[in-house]
Amino acid sequence: MRESNFKKYGVDSYSKTNIFKNIASKTAIKTNNKNKKTIKNFKETNIYYQGTYEYRFLEYCENIKMFKFIKRSKSFNYLKEDENIGYRHLPDFLFKKTYIIEIKSTYILNKQGGWSVIDAKKRSVESKGYEYILVLDNNFDTFNEILTT
Repeated sequence: MRESNFKKYGVDSYSKTNIFKNIASKTAIKTNNKNKKTIKNFKETNIYYQGTYEYRFLEYCENIKMFKFIKRSKSFNYLKEDENIGYRHLPDFLFKKTYIIEIKSTYILNKQGGWSVIDAKKRSVESKGYEYILVLDNNFDTFNEILTT
């Protein structure tokens, strides 16, 4: 099967194709909308946000003239330390092709598994050569640090 996928799509798995990724993104948006999670475009751009924390971050980037460097992030696979089940991490944003930006509130962080999950996500991102930046509770200090380096 890998050989036929490689011949047909240029990758070893159909899930790695842009076709699949676009379908998966549209399905995720529909599912989130059906489950009352709102995903919106930021000011008629192709950048999506979910909730006020992400919106505030995008507005902040716009105000400091850094929005042009914000892109949608790719997804990453990770394993939780205590499980053998693979998970897909869908970070919020890519900044300057180097930094993966994750926006969270402490409430959501704890609801989604706490710091051990953040550590697993961070490892998966960094293993692919990116730097992981967590913006927690609308505190942009960590993000500001990368602007000065």
